[in-house]
Amino acid sequence: MWYKNVRAQNILILALSFIGLMGSVYVFNLNWELSTKERNQIEVEVFSSLVDYLTYHPKVEIDYLFIGTTGKDPSPEILNKFEDHISNVGPISSSRKSFGFSAPVVHKEDVNKRGIQINLESLERESNGDVNVRTVIYQDRAASATYVFTLSKYDGVYRVNHVSFPDRGIF
Repeated sequence: MWYKNVRAQNILILALSFIGLMGSVYVFNLNWELSTKERNQIEVEVFSSLVDYLTYHPKVEIDYLFIGTTGKDPSPEILNKFEDHISNVGPISSSRKSFGFSAPVVHKEDVNKRGIQINLESLERESNGDVNVRTVIYQDRAASATYVFTLSKYDGVYRVNHVSFPDRGIF
């Protein structure tokens, strides 16, 4: 008899558990975590938007743009996307905040080279599938801002749908 067979019982338990998990995702709209590919795609999209914006902004005069995710360097694949860019784009670890009244961001190896830190603080997926990315930009004590990017998936690719800009600031 099948109910005396331990293997059949284990298979039945696994099948019912899987059905329950799938049902809870459907009923309670649970969100799966973003895959590494999706995270990289989102990071590249946000970094590209900000790097282009800051590169061509008339009030921004800098030597470097330092990018990072939660204070750490982005993956080498993401940094490679900016190799041929007009602005010098480097990892956030190659920057530091200098001392002084305004405490500007400078390159670690050449303090005469000023820059801006772009740090993606958090990525949060909403129930409708959109992703909110909280981004902090820091040039010096007087010029820092927080932006919130909302990205939506179009044809399998995340694109910036909306940007909440700060009310005031140099940028």
